[in-house]
Amino acid sequence: MAESLYQELLLKHHKMPVGYGLRDEFTHFEEGENGVCGDEIRVSAKLNSEIIESVGFSGDSCAICRASASIMCGLVQGKSRNDVKQTISTALKFLFPGNDDSPFLKGLDEEMLILSNVHQYPIRLQCARLPWSTLNKLTEDW
Repeated sequence: MAESLYQELLLKHHKMPVGYGLRDEFTHFEEGENGVCGDEIRVSAKLNSEIIESVGFSGDSCAICRASASIMCGLVQGKSRNDVKQTISTALKFLFPGNDDSPFLKGLDEEMLILSNVHQYPIRLQCARLPWSTLNKLTEDW
């Protein structure tokens, strides 16, 4: 099971995603797409000067992208600006080919490990990165 791309926890995030649905109270909004597989995602967030108060997503995407977005929402909700920026940076580094070894795993939140098997399919890492790169764009001026 641990070697399977669509492992049980990844599928759980896909079927019951955290943060699915755009939030009415958002202050920031960003869209992203993955031309390789056709994923499209919209990320919205309510940011104040200190924390990310709420975050959500919607769009048409594969199970990996949707699960990654769900994990992302769970990890950054309520976090400080510095913690959010660090989490995004760590996730984006981890979700590149070859970055699944111990130096990258040490600073990784346990929830992100759900995506570790995606490294077996390097082309699919783009799917897992899309929500994170979209949130990164959303928070650039924050």
